[in-house]
Amino acid sequence: MESKIIEIGNSKGVRLPREVLRRAKLAAGDPIEIQVRARSIVISRRRAKNPRTGWEEKLRAAKAGRVR
Repeated sequence: MESKIIEIGNSKGVRLPREVLRRAKLAAGDPIEIQVRARSIVISRRRAKNPRTGWEEKLRAAKAGRVR
């Protein structure tokens, strides 16, 4: 698929076709990471800094709801 670089105020941007977003499982507002590799721009979903964030709270909530 092709697209063009467009002007967005004082910046530049790229419109991503719906099919590209669908195949990449990305939606408006999703956090992404942008990298430049060998003159190519790579856009990927940004991963949580700590994949275990919130586990402790969820474990406490699960234990509190358990009937003994």
